[in-house]
Amino acid sequence: MRAFARNIWLYASVASFLSVLFIAAWFDALWIAALPVAMLLIHWLLFYPKNFVYFVIFITPLSIPIKDIGGGFGLSVPTEPLYWILIAFILFSVAFGKKLNQQFLRSPISLLILFDMLWTGITCITSEMPLISLKFLFAKLVFVGLFYFGFGHFFNNPIKLKKSIILFCISTFFLVIYTLINHAKYGFVRYFGYTAMRPFLPDHGVYAALVAFALIIVFVFMLYAKTLKISRLMQVIFLIMFGVLIVGIVFSFTRAAWVSLVISLVVFLLLQLKIRFRLLLTLGVFFLIFILGNWSNINNELTRNKSESDDDLATHVASIGNISSDPSNLERLNRWDVALEMFRQRPIVGWGPGTYTFIYGQHQRSYNMTLISTSSGDVGGVHSEYLRTISESGFLSALFFLILTILAIAIGFNHFYTYPAGPEKYLHLAIFLALITYFSHGILNNYSDYDKIALPFWGFLGAMVAMKKQSLEKDSP
Repeated sequence: MRAFARNIWLYASVASFLSVLFIAAWFDALWIAALPVAMLLIHWLLFYPKNFVYFVIFITPLSIPIKDIGGGFGLSVPTEPLYWILIAFILFSVAFGKKLNQQFLRSPISLLILFDMLWTGITCITSEMPLISLKFLFAKLVFVGLFYFGFGHFFNNPIKLKKSIILFCISTFFLVIYTLINHAKYGFVRYFGYTAMRPFLPDHGVYAALVAFALIIVFVFMLYAKTLKISRLMQVIFLIMFGVLIVGIVFSFTRAAWVSLVISLVVFLLLQLKIRFRLLLTLGVFFLIFILGNWSNINNELTRNKSESDDDLATHVASIGNISSDPSNLERLNRWDVALEMFRQRPIVGWGPGTYTFIYGQHQRSYNMTLISTSSGDVGGVHSEYLRTISESGFLSALFFLILTILAIAIGFNHFYTYPAGPEKYLHLAIFLALITYFSHGILNNYSDYDKIALPFWGFLGAMVAMKKQSLEKDSP
């Protein structure tokens, strides 16, 4: 009887929810079933805001994008309305005395992001397509404002960060399960693997980038489970998740994601060897000089590779270096050439944020076009975060993003070495290696305008900076 009294609110809630579902089914108005969820979210927002944030993080990988809701605007449901509610809540809290971490706001990365947002706004004014650019800026303000500045303050608490990471990984795990079941219906053939994740994601590239984030985190959590205080049950769950995510990334047939994971593992080994970032950066500069100085010979070697994208995984891996006959690789080179040509014509302000997809067609050179090129240039993007910024917003924007990447990697290395062994050290390692997957993936693709990628990218970056600042505050006398 006492147990019943203690749980009376739970029983009442379940009974109420089932009653609402019955009423919704009886009157054939299933939208009514959303009312209990909406009421729960409002309750969380008012009394337990961290639960609201957890829900948003969990549901983002499972949100469904609607391409056009009218007026050319898209919407991800149910997440985008929730983002706006959170932004309003944060602004309301700040207006009524909520203190922000000033050191976080004054960090070099935070200031760089603010300068980049200002420059993006300026290039919207000079844009070839101002309306498109304003929509791009609007979306970027939401992602950066909420995921970096908003969640960055939330993630400076290791317990909250750990729970958020686990929820993100579990949600991605469910997405992979759905995709694999869908893909299995067609015998895991490569071409269906490109769209098996719909309606949650448009194609395999974004899907693989998302899975790479989660996969490397689960890898670190498995490796350092004891230090991270992961229970035995969760260790078993992480083992299952790791296996499923591996299968998911393999059958995504996304070579860029595979490369990004290899690079992330190389960085992990460098950290174990205690290689300093300064030495790594110096070697990287010399390597780049070597590549540029010997590009003709390297290019000749690459043109000898005739392996093309294939259902056979070994052949598909070998096709990564094929720049002579693989249509996907050749089209990527075509898009890169167009981006550089657009930059050459407008090196200062570019053509406008978000405009590449709509403009690149007219800048293609006929001898670079492939079987999958379109004369109208209405399909796809530039396939590089770095080249997108330089073509759309000019030299300064690309410089901002490059410096941000270098600073983030420098913080990742230096912070890992300065943390004492403990949960925070390996939480940092998990998010740093996850960021590495996208910094490297960003060379070959650009997906940061998708909320599913923007959340871990900007959120983990904000967490890394906030944790660093908090650590410095603890260590100061």
